[in-house]
Amino acid sequence: LPASEQMRPALRRLLEGPVSTLAELSSEAAAARIASDPQGCAAWAARSVDAIGTVSKGFARAQACSAPDWAAALQVVGRLLEQRGQLFDGDGGMSRSTLFLCRRMVDVLGDSFLGPMDALLPFLYASSQADLLELTTFAHQVVCQHQKKTQPLIQKWLHVLFLRPLEAFKQLPEDSEQLKREKFELGTTLLLLLKEIAQRCSVALLEPMLLQGNSSPLASELVGFLLLGLKDPQELK
Repeated sequence: LPASEQMRPALRRLLEGPVSTLAELSSEAAAARIASDPQGCAAWAARSVDAIGTVSKGFARAQACSAPDWAAALQVVGRLLEQRGQLFDGDGGMSRSTLFLCRRMVDVLGDSFLGPMDALLPFLYASSQADLLELTTFAHQVVCQHQKKTQPLIQKWLHVLFLRPLEAFKQLPEDSEQLKREKFELGTTLLLLLKEIAQRCSVALLEPMLLQGNSSPLASELVGFLLLGLKDPQELK
C-alpha cells in the first residue's frame, strides 16, 4: 500500500476521540449535562475541535485517500454547531478553534473544503465573540486561493461576509491612536476582500449592486463603503 494509505488507520484512531466527544455533545442524551455545565461543555468542545485541527498538521493535501475521514469529522463539527450553536455564543474559545480548523482544512482538503465551509461560516460570523478582522482575513485568503470556485459560496454568504464586519467597523470608537489603527485595519482588510471578490468572482459582487431597488441593505452598503474609499482613503481611519 502507498504510505498515505498506511497512515489512514492511524488518522482514524487519532480522530476517534475528539470526533466521538463532539458527536456525544450533539446528541439528545447530552442535553442535561450541557444544561448543568454549559461553560465546561463549551470548553470541552473547543478543545476537541482544536485537537482535530492539530492532528491535520501531519497530513498533506496530496493524501487524498484520507479526505473521507476529514469530511466525516467536519460533518460532526457542523452538526454540533447547528444544534448547539447558542451554547458557544458567549465563549470565544469555540469560535477561535473552529477558525483554526477551517484554516487547516483549506490546506488539507483544498477545493473539497468549500462544501463543508458552507455549514461552518454562519456560526463563525454569528458568534458574539467573533474576531472579525481574523475572519475577514481568512475569507480574503480563501478567495485568493480558490478564486472562481468560491463564487457560489460568496454569492450565498456575501451579506454576512461584508455586513457583519461593516457593522463592527462603523461602531469602532476612535478614542485613541490604537483604536484608530484597529478601525483602519478592519476597513482596509474588508476593502481587500471586496477587491479580491471583484477580481476572482465578479458576478458575486456585481449581482447585488445591480439590484439596488430591492429591500436588502447589501447593495447600498456596498456602494457606500466603496465610495468612501474612493472619495478619501483617509476616511477609513
